[in-house]
Amino acid sequence: MSKKVLEKILAGLSDKDIEFDELRKTLSKLGFDERIKGDHQ
Repeated sequence: MSKKVLEKILAGLSDKDIEFDELRKTLSKLGFDERIKGDHQ
């Protein structure tokens, strides 16, 4: 997990600069489950 991505998320100021894949990986490493229904995430 990238500390920079986690810091961006927690700061809540630069969410447009976080790539979806980085966010998904970070949340997965924090223990969140990914639920995919069809082709929507």
